[in-house]
Amino acid sequence: MRPSSQTAKRPRSSRHGAPLCNGAPQSTAPLFTRGPGTLSIPHEVHAKARRKLASRLTAACDSAGLPTAGVVLLRGGVSACRNDSDTELLFRQESYFSYLFGVEEPDWWGLVEFGGAEPRTTLLAPRLPAEYAIWMGELTSTDSFRERYLVEQVAYADELETLLGEALGRSAALCAGRPLIHVMQGQNSDSGADLGAVLGVGGRIPPGEADFTRRDVLYDVLAECRVTKCAEELGIMRYISWVSSAAHVEVMREVQVGMMEYQLE
Repeated sequence: MRPSSQTAKRPRSSRHGAPLCNGAPQSTAPLFTRGPGTLSIPHEVHAKARRKLASRLTAACDSAGLPTAGVVLLRGGVSACRNDSDTELLFRQESYFSYLFGVEEPDWWGLVEFGGAEPRTTLLAPRLPAEYAIWMGELTSTDSFRERYLVEQVAYADELETLLGEALGRSAALCAGRPLIHVMQGQNSDSGADLGAVLGVGGRIPPGEADFTRRDVLYDVLAECRVTKCAEELGIMRYISWVSSAAHVEVMREVQVGMMEYQLE
């Protein structure tokens, strides 16, 4: 692809020619990238999103007369195979989970404790059998994931109930009354689907906590968090717009009568 500066203005670039994320600090901090020549996004962007959520959720709970400390329980996207085969479908992370954590892999869970000076995050990965290394290479350790995703703790999904109990215990010291578990339930206005039904979490909430779980607060607060963008997010959107515009320009330059779509791709 040969993007034209006359038709698609390239975002601000580094001295190596790679577009930068506007407002993103240039450091050795953990980054998300798809490889050389692509945008590098610091995982601090997701940490900022978690701080925004914690602040707004605390305020929303206070306004509703609910305990101002508690635990957010989120489920990431799940892996799936094509029909009855063992061929995995191309995975795309659930959008809210990606926004808060930047996790790329399927079948993860997340806990965000709010109400203190800073939110505390625990991510839970699926515990893969050792033989997976034959096909996938060396399995990533929880410590490596913790450093990659810039969170306080990474454990395994089969430890969720225990770690949820510990998180509630820490939250109890920060508020009057029993802290609540907040989960997602709300309808996407475009698809009509309810996230609470698509990625339900009910089966992982301990029976004794079911009466202390709220489904009517988190969805609206988190959706509103995504409406306003920080400087880094605006830089990402500028980059995406530039790539998309440049691609459209090149396709229109090359298109000829009788060409097939795959030829343009």
